[in-house]
Amino acid sequence: MTATRRRTPTASEGDRPPAGDQVERALEWLRREWRDGCRGGMAYKTARGCVARLGDLAATHQAAAALAAVEARLAAYRDHPPERRREELTRIAAELGALKPHLALATTPAPPVGTLESAIA
Repeated sequence: MTATRRRTPTASEGDRPPAGDQVERALEWLRREWRDGCRGGMAYKTARGCVARLGDLAATHQAAAALAAVEARLAAYRDHPPERRREELTRIAAELGALKPHLALATTPAPPVGTLESAIA
């Protein structure tokens, strides 16, 4: 008997998961990196990719700048000696978690002009 693989459909722009889910996905990969001993392996690379994809979700210039700082910290993570990586990973995760509400703002589009309940009434 051969094993069948499930194919995960790719998300189109309209099917993008909420920003909070995307941040949680990145945080989960950072947790895996922690559990793997902070070696800078596949979990780190995947977390870095997840964080890079969050750039389009920044609702403000401040959020975009803070996200860029998180990306820079992640890029420099492997340059740290192994004994400092856990501390750095904790900081990166905390900064990313703090950005979560600011990224979620961008995923809720404003209603079209003239469609608010108050405008209709």
